[in-house]
Amino acid sequence: MAIETLDGTLVGSISTNSCNLQCGNFKYGVSIFREHWRKGYASDAIKILLRYYFEELGYVKVNAHIYAFNNGSTALHEHLGFVQEERIRNMIFTKGRHYDEYVYGLTNKEFDEIYT
Repeated sequence: MAIETLDGTLVGSISTNSCNLQCGNFKYGVSIFREHWRKGYASDAIKILLRYYFEELGYVKVNAHIYAFNNGSTALHEHLGFVQEERIRNMIFTKGRHYDEYVYGLTNKEFDEIYT
């Protein structure tokens, strides 16, 4: 899904994957163009997505996978109330070295406590 400003400027995208309604869990990824970082677009898009998946579709758990070098995404998810649930060591090789991958999670009840 496209993430746009109110005037229609494309600033990034957000997508879901591994959606399992029977188990009630899903994952998502978000990407914001560098010139639009730190303006609240990712945060707003994530909250809208979570509200829809939790309240409208009935999912109960979400996970986000974040590479250890992505400090901005780690800080964003912690700010949104996500909890680091897992660390997968040496999961990706980029920028000349191996990095860990963090798995962050949030339940629908935690979301409700924070955002309602």
